Amino acid sequence: MALLSPYPTAAELAELRAIAESGHVDECVITRQGAPDPDADIDPVTLQYPAVQELTIYTGACKAQRPEQEQSATDSAAAAGDWAQQRLRVDIPVLAQGSDQVRRGDVVRITRATHDPALEGRVATVTGLHHKSFATARRLNCTEGV
Repeated sequence: MALLSPYPTAAELAELRAIAESGHVDECVITRQGAPDPDADIDPVTLQYPAVQELTIYTGACKAQRPEQEQSATDSAAAAGDWAQQRLRVDIPVLAQGSDQVRRGDVVRITRATHDPALEGRVATVTGLHHKSFATARRLNCTEGV
């Protein structure tokens, strides 16, 4: 009797990833603040360095969804109903260029939303990364201030 592996073969994993990617019907861009220019001079009026250029880490297909409908109050203003954070999970393809470069603190902007027009333009910050051996999508945990 041959033992069956609980893990997919490389071919099966590729097929599972293709299935997951078929649900990535939206588009996003993920950016990060660049490092300041070490040779830049401080502005004598503002006493600050020049603005730092934003780096594009990933642009392409994604799927956005809320893992739960619960809002969490993070300060007294939130408790008063003035501000709250919502969780948002953004899935991107595992093998897409730049998807492995995403880090905590990066900013996700939904640039096209196929089925929910209210999703387009939403901005969230990556708070958690997703790494595993047999991943079918890179699942980014994010928070969005509302």
